[in-house]
Amino acid sequence: MKKEVLYLAGGCFWCIDSAYVDYDWVEKTASWYIWGTKETANYQDVCSWITDHREAVKIEYYPEIISLDKILDRFFEYINPYDFEGQFADKWFQYTTAIYYQTQDEFNKIEQYIENKDFDKPLATQVVEFDNFYEAEDYHQNYSENHPTRYNMYFKWSWRESYVKNNK
Repeated sequence: MKKEVLYLAGGCFWCIDSAYVDYDWVEKTASWYIWGTKETANYQDVCSWITDHREAVKIEYYPEIISLDKILDRFFEYINPYDFEGQFADKWFQYTTAIYYQTQDEFNKIEQYIENKDFDKPLATQVVEFDNFYEAEDYHQNYSENHPTRYNMYFKWSWRESYVKNNK
């Protein structure tokens, strides 16, 4: 079976990673910095606006079992696609939303999904070509599983929890 990879920026990578950790037929997730102007990235530089990277999550999945549309459905449940400034309590470029495509076919599928979804306002979520990525530090990986108390406090404090509950 062929595995596909999709990169999604949806604000804090902890929340997007958590959305897929137990999602059926997603093989693996990982937190990344993506699409920046510098040749390296780390949390301190990204948070200091030195690199222009976004926080993103690498999703590995099997399209024969779970469709790209299902992956995107989950993504849009966990983000506010109309917020141009970031996500929930996190405002800055690193927390803005984007879907990164790697092939023209993938781009076409993402665009078709968005068109069929019939959003009622202009989307802040960009569809952009995949470029420049760096795996985030180990302590960001699987954060919700490794630090459940801290993650749950952040998820609630950031206002994302109530949004997700109302958006499903």
